[in-house]
Amino acid sequence: MRNRIIQVLALCAVFMFAMTCGGTSDDTAVPLGTVGETASSAVTAATGGTVALASGAASVTIPGNALAADTTITVLAEDAAQSPQADLLGSHVFNFGPDGTAFLTPVTLALKLGGAVPDGKKAVLVWLDGAQWSPVAGSTVAGDLVQGAVSHFSRYAIRLDTATIVSEGGACEDLAFTACGGDPTGSWVVEDYCLQARPIDTSSMFTDVPVCGQDNNSGAIIDINYTGTAVFAADKTCTQNLGATMKSTVYMNDACLAGVIAKYAPGDTSTTMKEACDGIATQAKLTCTYVTGRCECAGGEETKPGQEVTGTWTVTGTVLSIVKTGSSGTAAGQPFCVDGSRMVVEFTDSDDTDDDGTDDVTYTDHLVLKRQ
Repeated sequence: MRNRIIQVLALCAVFMFAMTCGGTSDDTAVPLGTVGETASSAVTAATGGTVALASGAASVTIPGNALAADTTITVLAEDAAQSPQADLLGSHVFNFGPDGTAFLTPVTLALKLGGAVPDGKKAVLVWLDGAQWSPVAGSTVAGDLVQGAVSHFSRYAIRLDTATIVSEGGACEDLAFTACGGDPTGSWVVEDYCLQARPIDTSSMFTDVPVCGQDNNSGAIIDINYTGTAVFAADKTCTQNLGATMKSTVYMNDACLAGVIAKYAPGDTSTTMKEACDGIATQAKLTCTYVTGRCECAGGEETKPGQEVTGTWTVTGTVLSIVKTGSSGTAAGQPFCVDGSRMVVEFTDSDDTDDDGTDDVTYTDHLVLKRQ
């Protein structure tokens, strides 16, 4: 997975942060249902149907004309411990059959969470692609269901990825956005930036110890505090000055620590995981704490100072468009809503999660401004 450049199209300028972080820890949810549970049902190609385990742990809904012929659909719950990267899974593995069945139109596959997603995690629908799990593009979580559209049968499971970039509390708590337009004229201060959680590749963080980036054994959590102001003048000019402060916590699981020992002290069998964690703290001048299975190091605080940028603005319906001074490009339009003393602007960020050259996931973020 490539490194991501998260583009925060903040009003008059393109406000970017290049971040490389992410991964998962070894926490898992309680799998729902039992290993060996099965379901089987004949589905007519013309009308389709739904096949589900009695426990509700897994189901597939097949629309009419998705099957090439009438087919008996099966579901089998398998032991996740026998699968690759078992420590990353938050469910049993569900084998949908007949194996290799391809659909003429996508079908909806849903797996149910057996308990709450651990703090800092994001539930993702994945399928077994050879010897590794690959995310189902566009999978979503609705209540306790993790679901997505799939075009073929395979083995599927829920993987718990670390939601490495999040905005919690403040204006982002239960933020509901509907583009309503309005008049942005006036002076505004950044109240919050609500960034949709997204997993981010860790491999370039640990280039000297590749095992740390494999199987999501390590990574980082970034806490971002956005600051700044924006002024929309009545003459259709605008000025903005936006910055941010970022704090990071780097974490390394035992597999990563063992890799560090092997890299920098080959043949050493006496160093414990805690001693390795303490050594990293000394060498990197960080504050590190080891708790069974995990070394956490508090990173430094980095500030991205604001820079004044000017431009012109227009409103068309519910879209706010900005042209930066000196830019030869067209106006970048963003859905927005002015509601009393608050203005919310919506931005989208696409990503190529499987590195096939085509973006397959879109994240939706919101900039929240408060009238001065």
